[in-house]
Amino acid sequence: MMNFKVKTVNKLTGFKFIAEKIHEYNQTGNHMFQFGYEESYGCLIGDFVLDKDAVQAAIMNAEVTVHYKA
Repeated sequence: MMNFKVKTVNKLTGFKFIAEKIHEYNQTGNHMFQFGYEESYGCLIGDFVLDKDAVQAAIMNAEVTVHYKA
């Protein structure tokens, strides 16, 4: 699926499947991973952590809040 020039990909539940896709993108250079999430509300921002990271998500939410408040 393509929205706003961003490709979305459906994977099986589990961050190991998202991490596989990140690895594929890093190997081929065909795409750049930006954000991944699963039904348990876990999320990944960027490709430097390959498992859910609440600190990473909290920082992103704080940055978005500051941006829109400004």
